[in-house]
Amino acid sequence: MPSLFEEKEKINSSELRDTLRDPSHNLPTDSKIFSKYEREKIMNELFDSCGDDINKEEFKGVLRKVRAKEFESIKDFDQSEIDRIIRYLKEISGITDF
Repeated sequence: MPSLFEEKEKINSSELRDTLRDPSHNLPTDSKIFSKYEREKIMNELFDSCGDDINKEEFKGVLRKVRAKEFESIKDFDQSEIDRIIRYLKEISGITDF
């Protein structure tokens, strides 16, 4: 499956929402699949402020904020959960550096 930003500079938020809702996205190096609830939580809080279109820089900003635990829904997560979310978002987006 191609990544969200493959050959694109920005994506529509509905495209991101559809991707996050798709249960077929396995995490790289982890066999556990995010539940529908976890994907909805990611979309609702992490990307809510991005608007209708999300460019690569905005997506990278979200990744940096996840790493810094700047979102209410993940502030109590342990580091392995944070790493899991980051790996998942990097895999679906195709973004490797942030």
